[in-house]
Amino acid sequence: MIDSKNRLTLRHNYVGARRDDISNGINALRFENNKYIQTSKTNITVAELNSYISPNLVNNLIVGYSNVRDNREIPGAPFPQVLIQLGASGSITAGTEGYSPSARQTQNLFQLTDNLDWIKDNHHFTFGTQNEFFRFNNLFIQNIWGNYTYSSLASFLNNQAPSVYQLTYSKIPGEQIPTSIFRAMQLGFYAQDEYTVTEGLKLTGGLRIDIPVFLDKPLANAQFANSFATQGLVTDMKPKSQLLFSPRLGFNWDVLKDGSTILRGGTGIFTGRLPYVWLGNAYNNSGVDLGRINATGTATEPIRFSGDVNNQPRTSTVATSEIDLTDKNFKMPQVWRSNLALDQKLGLGFVATLEGIYGKELNAPIIQDLNLVEPTSKLDGDGRDLYPSGNARLRYPEYTNVFLLTNTNKGYQYSLTAQVSRNVAKGVSGSIAYTYAQSKDLSSMNSTIASTNFRNNTIANNPNTPALTYSDWNLDHRIIGTVSYRIEYLKHMATTIGIVYNGQSGLPYTYRLNSDINNDGQTQNDAMYIPKSAADIVLLPTNAQDTRTPAQIYEQLNAFIEQDPYLSKHRGEFAERNAARTPWSHIFDLHLAQDFHISSGTRKHTLQITFDVFNVGNLINKDWGLIKLPSITTAQLPATLSGSILTFRGFENPATAGGRARATYSYSPVNTSFVNAPFDSRWRGQLGARYSF
Repeated sequence: MIDSKNRLTLRHNYVGARRDDISNGINALRFENNKYIQTSKTNITVAELNSYISPNLVNNLIVGYSNVRDNREIPGAPFPQVLIQLGASGSITAGTEGYSPSARQTQNLFQLTDNLDWIKDNHHFTFGTQNEFFRFNNLFIQNIWGNYTYSSLASFLNNQAPSVYQLTYSKIPGEQIPTSIFRAMQLGFYAQDEYTVTEGLKLTGGLRIDIPVFLDKPLANAQFANSFATQGLVTDMKPKSQLLFSPRLGFNWDVLKDGSTILRGGTGIFTGRLPYVWLGNAYNNSGVDLGRINATGTATEPIRFSGDVNNQPRTSTVATSEIDLTDKNFKMPQVWRSNLALDQKLGLGFVATLEGIYGKELNAPIIQDLNLVEPTSKLDGDGRDLYPSGNARLRYPEYTNVFLLTNTNKGYQYSLTAQVSRNVAKGVSGSIAYTYAQSKDLSSMNSTIASTNFRNNTIANNPNTPALTYSDWNLDHRIIGTVSYRIEYLKHMATTIGIVYNGQSGLPYTYRLNSDINNDGQTQNDAMYIPKSAADIVLLPTNAQDTRTPAQIYEQLNAFIEQDPYLSKHRGEFAERNAARTPWSHIFDLHLAQDFHISSGTRKHTLQITFDVFNVGNLINKDWGLIKLPSITTAQLPATLSGSILTFRGFENPATAGGRARATYSYSPVNTSFVNAPFDSRWRGQLGARYSF
């Protein structure tokens, strides 16, 4: 405390974390040297000054500085990544994970916030400003030590050319791994009036204005500017500074003026901060500092494997560059959100709540590939869009992709919640709530990398015009229940026991193909077509040793489709992104707390020992508390869940229909649609201690 009217608080927080990242599954094996260790160190220092100018005028000033250091450590000696595909049996991956040799992010943030609160008559005014100043040093480049994909174990052992070879290298003499540094500001100004209209009725209205400012341009690429001159695109463009208005209006009505019935709601536009690493892609991928090789087994200069990370093969005829751009008119994400809720006291300490929330996207982010030509034909059979073969699909073959970060106004979310709760009474409290929520978007943007965001977006046709479908975070049904009991005894002790129940209608996932069937250059974004009958699909044996007839293969495939809750209901359609769901999960968590407290003068000293058991049902019975994952995927939560049960084998009668006839597939029997999540299905314990005074 400085004096009776000014109080200064200074605090510092430090967080250090390490996490091993490696996942294996029944269809995928990753060697130990393919994992990475994610390390993170965060230091945050904040000074806060509260000034009581008068009984009706208070000012709050906050000044803060944060620095974040995120890095990846790799086990073993440097080695190229090698992926060996085993057909429907799965895959083997060894060597240093493709992104990890060059994954390093440094963030520095300075924050200045000031709020002035003024109370006059029935009005409570707030005037304020929130300003953030960023400096980023972002390094996240893939395949700098080489990345080889082989179609079989034999092709790797016999040192044949890989089916795909990828390498990223520096074009800047003397600089092995170029990094990107850029700065930005987000300035915010706001005013709000909380107006007590009459006893029991309060209205709140306000306006916030955000101004994002980008201080640095990416590098200029003259060759690219010449190629895309007609579109007016250049690599050194940055988003314009724009005024983003966020008006808001809300109310809170105590209907009977006794707190028993509360009606509340509001509507407004909310502006968010997107991950700046998305903008950082344009600074890393201008085509000036980095070159890329993306060669197939049919390249003019066949590639041969090299284990020397400093001497990877170069093939000039297929050297390309990925270009990442940010739309000059790009806006920070904005959503229009409205809610309406009723809180009703029921007696005996119980309160019932009904609430509905609706949100409409105004400026949602999305990635497009400007180097991809329009589809030229349709595939016989399922009718999906097809692109020309080879580099004919590219507008300019000297670029692998030209990814543009831009906005869309398509997408929405809504939720309906019913809850009954009871505040602490005689040591007992609890609640139970049911929520039904739906969320749809064009792209869930679940990665920090432009190419991955584009590739992960499963589509049936043109990837630049994806359909509106379920978000990665679509909730569907959820039930949350809590009960807690606290008892105090022996003057200096108290015990608390609590149970939390979380019941959820599974996780969304996608059936897709692990191949580039439509030739758009992406191998993980093609939706699976679900056949209505044997005449709807051409099936081939898996290999020469596979003696099954097409009829027998279809019988096995049909059996899997029929037992699958989603596939069986959508025959004759493309599998929709995130439309399939895993089974319900039922998880109970147990919380135990023991308090020991004594009083010394005017102070109370308390030592609390806690023990939490997450998924305690699984501790009691190994068959309880299981969370299911799709058997087609090995992704760990909360990554996008998707995978394939079919292996694309090429086209039937390629000499006809311009080389594009019906697709052929092989199928290896899959016993079930779901497997147990290896980590989340297990119980875990946590012991804690806290001292307060």
